[in-house]
Amino acid sequence: MFAQNNSIDEPLISIQANKAPPGIYELMYDWKMKLPGYLENRKGREKYSAYNKWGIDAANAVAGYMKKNHPSQKFFLTVNVGAIDSGGHNLGER
Repeated sequence: MFAQNNSIDEPLISIQANKAPPGIYELMYDWKMKLPGYLENRKGREKYSAYNKWGIDAANAVAGYMKKNHPSQKFFLTVNVGAIDSGGHNLGER
């Protein structure tokens, strides 16, 4: 999953899953759909923090799924939770 834009208010999340084991695309889609719930009724720093929490939770879900359902499959998962950095640029350093 990755953000096609750099918007905290209207993030556009896409999924890239090349040769993914069964169930991974569906799991990522489920997590994509959870993002609005993480951001709902949040503003400012709290919203950026919630965006990062979603990214970490989604990554943990993918890693846990792989460990449980495809234990012999090697995989490489890259996680970049940079919303706090973006928040600093957009809201200041306080």
